[in-house]
Amino acid sequence: MLVRRHGQLLQSTISHVWRWRILLLFGLTLHGLVSADSAAPIVIAASGSWDGNDGPWSTFNFRVGTQRETVRLLPDFNSMFTTLITAEGCPDVGPVSNCSERRGGIYHREKSSRWKMFSNTTAPPTEGNRQVTGAKEGSDVVLIGPESPTTALNDLPIVLESTMSPFVGSIGLSGANGTDTRPSFLTKVAQTTNIARSWSYTAGCFNRSEPGSLILGGYDASRYVKNSVSPWFKMNDTSGQPLTLRLSDIQFVSVTTGVARWRPPGGAHPAVLDSSTPFLWLSLEACRAFEDKLGLIWDETTQLYTMSEALYSDSKFSQYAFIALGLGDPYAPAVDTWQSFSTITENLSLSISAPLVNSTTSIRYFPLKRMTASEIDRPWIIGRAFMQDLYITANYDQRVFRLAAARYDRNVTPRIVSLDSSAPPPDDAAAPTSPPSPPTENLLMITLIAVAAVIVTFAIGTGCFCIWAYKKKRRPFHRRPDSKRADTEEGALSGETASFGNSDDVSLAHLGAMEIMEAGKSFKLAQLDSMDVFEAEDTSIKHLDSAEILEIEDTSEKVHEMDGASIGRSKSRERPPENYNP
Repeated sequence: MLVRRHGQLLQSTISHVWRWRILLLFGLTLHGLVSADSAAPIVIAASGSWDGNDGPWSTFNFRVGTQRETVRLLPDFNSMFTTLITAEGCPDVGPVSNCSERRGGIYHREKSSRWKMFSNTTAPPTEGNRQVTGAKEGSDVVLIGPESPTTALNDLPIVLESTMSPFVGSIGLSGANGTDTRPSFLTKVAQTTNIARSWSYTAGCFNRSEPGSLILGGYDASRYVKNSVSPWFKMNDTSGQPLTLRLSDIQFVSVTTGVARWRPPGGAHPAVLDSSTPFLWLSLEACRAFEDKLGLIWDETTQLYTMSEALYSDSKFSQYAFIALGLGDPYAPAVDTWQSFSTITENLSLSISAPLVNSTTSIRYFPLKRMTASEIDRPWIIGRAFMQDLYITANYDQRVFRLAAARYDRNVTPRIVSLDSSAPPPDDAAAPTSPPSPPTENLLMITLIAVAAVIVTFAIGTGCFCIWAYKKKRRPFHRRPDSKRADTEEGALSGETASFGNSDDVSLAHLGAMEIMEAGKSFKLAQLDSMDVFEAEDTSIKHLDSAEILEIEDTSEKVHEMDGASIGRSKSRERPPENYNP
């Protein structure tokens, strides 16, 4: 007979279990409070429209002024400010029909009680090669994010556009801070919401009917394909163009003849990402390579590579199904840091219309521009057209950005991930094959669910303990002589064989679900949690928090299954697999 030490072991076990449960509850609650204070990324809804006079571009909804006028805007990486089209930009008699709708909506500053015009005497801010005039600048409230809850950016600097260029208004995503009186858009967002000065963007694709994606303070892990090399590039802090890469080659990919490459004669050349233009701006030599492979023809009148229907249908153009750019980190010239980013050639066949061309109908064109001889040393430009198949993430607080291939899959659930303003960015937590990461905005809910689970576990554990205590009080114990109790106690608790006669031996193993098998009156106990072994007559075997194994005097005992424990009556029963976790 084994010495009955159940009371002391059970009390010790319960004490340790509840000590850890209390710590877990405290930690989860504290984590929930911290998470609640952390701002979640802001998803800017795609408008569902395709706007622009140089191609169909996916725009994004913003609400401006006290009247909450909805305007559709395009991201501009090189601007600090929000540019809106005014009524003066759509005269009653003009070159564009249905002007207000085609330009993404008109902003009527006179309807907003929050509009303030900046003084003309104030020195206008400059950004790159642009200059914002004070006469066209003021401030108003701009609402971003979902309708409810929404985020209001009060006194946000706004540039009013009354000409035909740019054709569609824009939201400035430059990382510049601006000034105290005229903070940049990203700075204002960070001050208002406490998110990092960061964003992620893909242009979307009209041919696929896939809208673009714009997120402030994070990125959508489901919208891009994981990179095979180091994903984060350092921003360029010297040129004023932080999103600078180096272009090593241009690849023309044919399904029949393979890959034809063109490389810059002087080696890899700097190239910047610029969403304000649809064009690839390249050297004349690079443009000649496109002419040779695709049959493009430069039109001096329009200064465009226009495409006739005959050229569009020509086998030479359709032979190369993909165009790829070899891009890499300008600070890491090693070959293994370079990647090729491709787009479908068909997606680069766009349409352009008035007033960019003097035509009453749209003209098909290829978004490629020649840089002049005086611009030979300037960085080349990768414009919005190529961003249909790129997913770009920029974190200006960390001074890094990432480039990845855009992923189009309507069946994938969005996975919104936060970018931190102080902690290093994640290496790449978003491979399409990896399990989804919980969105930051759901952490508080996850914490509440975890706390509820702990409470429910406590209630169930308490109930089981009360039932066990009640039944124990009614059980008569039959003790064996002390000598046999002493002999069996040490063996049972150490996992050795405890012999109760001449019957066969059977092992008891504590796996994911405990398996207990009866075989006469001899058992081997192994890997049991705070196991207390004692004898009673005609009782049942049950698996509790502290397992209680009873030696059964007669062989007609009942076997129960509780808490996922698998209890069998066969000596040869197959053990469950080691990773089994019911």
